[in-house]
Amino acid sequence: MSNTTRHIAAALGWLIALPLVAVALFALGALPGSELHSTVVSVVWGSGLVAVFSSWALRDAPSHGKSRNVALGFTAAWFLVFFFAVFPYLFVTRGVRSGLVASLRFLSLCLGFAILWFGVPAVFSRLF
Repeated sequence: MSNTTRHIAAALGWLIALPLVAVALFALGALPGSELHSTVVSVVWGSGLVAVFSSWALRDAPSHGKSRNVALGFTAAWFLVFFFAVFPYLFVTRGVRSGLVASLRFLSLCLGFAILWFGVPAVFSRLF
């Protein structure tokens, strides 16, 4: 099986399997049906798709004579697409006022993740 075929199979599996498992866990009551849990499942799902793309691109780019940095740049662009696609969606689905509140909540979530992403390693590197 080629590298591309393996990664397409992995992406399709992740695309379908994680939502099915999440729906089953929500239906069985193993996960509370809260907005927080739904958001976490969505973030994990999207991050998994980005990880599969990154894994494929890091192997594919060198085989076409391009630097791995090209693959990393396009992988980073996925996060920009997710970030900028959220705001129009929130305003269209919730209206101006509720969309603004939801956008601010989303920005707070992103800020929290950024603080964890950069802060936790910095703290642990100083402690240990």
